Amino acid sequence: MSLTSHLSVPSSPVRRFLEERFFIVTASAKGAPFSEQIGRALGLPDIPRKPVRPPASRPQFRAAVGTALDYRIRYILDGTAPRKIVAAYGAALLTKAGVLALPGHRVFAVSPKMRAYYGEPPLNAAPAAALAESFFANHAARLARLKPFERRLTREEEGQLIRDCVVLAYFEALYRAGLRINSPLYAVGTGASLDDLLALPPEDVVADACGLAEDAYEDVQPLLKLPASLNPVFDGSADADFVIGSALFEVKTVSQFSPLDLRKCLLQLLGYTLLDYSDTFGIHSIAIWLTRQRHMSMWDIDGFLFPVSDLISGGQFAEAEVTARLSETRAAFREMLKSDVGETMPF
Repeated sequence: MSLTSHLSVPSSPVRRFLEERFFIVTASAKGAPFSEQIGRALGLPDIPRKPVRPPASRPQFRAAVGTALDYRIRYILDGTAPRKIVAAYGAALLTKAGVLALPGHRVFAVSPKMRAYYGEPPLNAAPAAALAESFFANHAARLARLKPFERRLTREEEGQLIRDCVVLAYFEALYRAGLRINSPLYAVGTGASLDDLLALPPEDVVADACGLAEDAYEDVQPLLKLPASLNPVFDGSADADFVIGSALFEVKTVSQFSPLDLRKCLLQLLGYTLLDYSDTFGIHSIAIWLTRQRHMSMWDIDGFLFPVSDLISGGQFAEAEVTARLSETRAAFREMLKSDVGETMPF
């Protein structure tokens, strides 16, 4: 059960812990004492209500657009080897042996435990599974040729890479939601070619994601000189979008982003921060990037670790205080997961 799944269940001990420890997030809800002041402190009035780029794709395909854009943004920041992306898990799970040969003579294999958790792939997944290795090889070659992390692509090149990214999104969905979903990959017929696989993304999906990618290339420019960790995996097993500098980012590609959405997203980012038990990524702030609104918001971690009254009054905290409070909160979160959830729970 993922962190986001826990946050959707009111009775989850994970959600209860985060709401209690980061009370300022839930205290911003309308009707709560001082909610207006807290909302201003969190920047709620600054969140755009309307998208700059409205969806050009049909509603049922917009989740794939969002995931595809996540991949495309990572390729703007840096070139990520297929072995390090979640889509490789989904592709490997489709094979009977749970093994995927990736470019560079590397073998990617899912563990027997993961295979048992997901179960056997459905029979109609076989044609897509047979094309997975050639797809990843072709994708790696395209990245090496286009160098999307060094320059702006032409419209034709962008369309080619976006098609790859949508297929990556289809593979990732298998890892996120399981092998029994109604995946577009299962529409690939016996004897299909790589071209057939790349033809799966509908034209409106490709056009929508291409437009968003053009915006993202411009919007991310101020961050390109900072070090980036893409799709970071934390000690607690969860994986996030990326860390730029010392900021943990969550990318949201949605038409509307409500105060409730903001609260859920903040708790998700704070949960990821706590799962970085060893402080490997040195997270000092959290950020939300609303791609359709072309808006980024960023918050320092210390504003969530200390009492609400301190934030409202503009209190300042020494670095040692913040470090100690974050370390203590991480330790408490880790202990809660062991005692109330079970340490073997897959995040």
